[in-house]
Amino acid sequence: MISRLANKELVKRFTEITSNMGVIRNLRESLDLHLRLSKTDKLEKVSNLRSEIEKAKARITNARRLMLDKEIDANEYREIKQEYEGEIIKIEKEIEKISTLDSDLKDQIIFCCDFLEKLPKYFTDGDLTSKQQILGSILTEKLVFDENKYRTIKLRGIVSLICRSSKDS
Repeated sequence: MISRLANKELVKRFTEITSNMGVIRNLRESLDLHLRLSKTDKLEKVSNLRSEIEKAKARITNARRLMLDKEIDANEYREIKQEYEGEIIKIEKEIEKISTLDSDLKDQIIFCCDFLEKLPKYFTDGDLTSKQQILGSILTEKLVFDENKYRTIKLRGIVSLICRSSKDS
């Protein structure tokens, strides 16, 4: 009985918190712009790294020609080849890292903004585990239910900047 009353009171208090749509819109636009700039930077960096790979391959080819022309011996060629092949592997790993980094960031941004806009709905529709995760992620301390109501609900700093109590509107 007390748990139902506590949940009902929490839902009532929680739905009083509404999203500040202007802040969320600005946040979404800012993150989207950053993501686009970041993507341009990544493409440029990958292009530069691919150029470095081509230079390393050209150096291996040049070393092979020098060996065939007997200007360097086979041991020197092997050393040069090993050095540049190691460099190529390192650069390829870096390209792979850049390519996979933040690949789903845009989806995460969309979900987070949608989540903030519809926070009360997500909370009321969620199961017990979801509700606990939502509360744990937005509240600074545990809830205390006393005399049929909750003590002051303290939101985390970022949440209080993005959302506001409908009483404050």
